[in-house]
Amino acid sequence: MDVCSTSIRSILMVFLIYAGSALADTPVAECGVSSSADFEVLKVTNDIEATISPCITVTHENVIIDCQGHQLIGETSGLDFAIRVEESGDGVVITDCKLSWWWLSISVASDNGLIVDNLITDCGFGLVLGSADFNTIMTNKIGRCSWDAFALLNSNENLFRDNGAFENPRVRGLLLSNSHNNVIVDNRFGRNYTGIYMTGSDENVLIDNVSKGHVTAGIRIHDSRENHLEDNVASKNDVGIQVDEEDLNNIYIDNVCRNNVTAASNLEGACN
Repeated sequence: MDVCSTSIRSILMVFLIYAGSALADTPVAECGVSSSADFEVLKVTNDIEATISPCITVTHENVIIDCQGHQLIGETSGLDFAIRVEESGDGVVITDCKLSWWWLSISVASDNGLIVDNLITDCGFGLVLGSADFNTIMTNKIGRCSWDAFALLNSNENLFRDNGAFENPRVRGLLLSNSHNNVIVDNRFGRNYTGIYMTGSDENVLIDNVSKGHVTAGIRIHDSRENHLEDNVASKNDVGIQVDEEDLNNIYIDNVCRNNVTAASNLEGACN
């Protein structure tokens, strides 16, 4: 996957969505809202304390959710979803949302979307893509989750760039499970249980990520083949890069693994 062409595609997509949706703005002042048409713009107008889940549901194409910096607040008892995008919701944009106290903050099951500039805290799961392809996830930050901060499940050819997952000491910053051909670049992971964990995931590209201060590994690879890891920093963890069982033709170039407690890596050549 070419990172630049993917970014350009996403920017053009957003421009076209905004251009085509000028007549379809819908204010959102409380939870329980669902999209009603393609090219609709759902604009959150105030902070919302939720008593119903999902708070916002998307079932149409090319819908924009713009929280305009407002908060969607769940309950400590754990409402299910803040934002749920169903399989029919291709081309969704989710931006400028602050989400807290949701069991699953953002759930996406659609393709060709853009999720950008969101803040998620005190969550069960943060952002989960399930069978969702060709999405761009950029400049989102997640902290203090009970489960995975970011998760790609059966999701392929997504661009995951400039995101951060911090202070999730019992969970993984980023999980890739049965997800292939994704580009993971320029992200920051700090003080989680594990930084990046790949299982059953092939031909992904990980470049220029920083993964520091985790309880276990900065990057952990399980039953995953032909991934490309280059110029990543995995330092101050228990292990920098950990490979479970045998390595399956993964490529390691110029990764830096310093000041880890147990070992830089259990695989010769994974780190400089």
